[in-house]
Amino acid sequence: MTSKIMTAALMSTALVAGAAAYAKTDITSVSVSVDLEAIENERAAQYWTDVADDLETALVSRLTDHLVETDGATLKVDINELSLATAFQEDFGIEDTTLVGQVSVLNLLDNSEREFYELTINYDQAVSFIPNEEGEVVAVSMSDDAYYQGMIDAFADNVVSKLK
Repeated sequence: MTSKIMTAALMSTALVAGAAAYAKTDITSVSVSVDLEAIENERAAQYWTDVADDLETALVSRLTDHLVETDGATLKVDINELSLATAFQEDFGIEDTTLVGQVSVLNLLDNSEREFYELTINYDQAVSFIPNEEGEVVAVSMSDDAYYQGMIDAFADNVVSKLK
């Protein structure tokens, strides 16, 4: 009899823990910051001038089913590295186009909603976000809006995927 009670208790504990692992993280606020003066890649600093606002907008648009007015977690992204490589630099492995940020998810009311990690997105990861015709490879230059938007979309999708 005691073993049946212990088994039932262990199973209910496992179910509660499993449900918590798949629970939706509610978000009260989203903020993105970047110190463009600290960015060493001069071309990137000129190219990525609106990255904080654009990334924040991309995150909020993807989190509509997670947003709550109170008692949710705070999502913060601090962009700490930007680089913009030319096609020549990319081809020869001299430099990559990258977007790197520290991501934190913190809910002061729920310790299970606490994450801190660094996310790095490079252009190779962003290519799938660039629209193309019928699956064909599309050549995109750094000056194209699709290049920039692909990097923003890849970063935002990676952040949101970790919340689910």
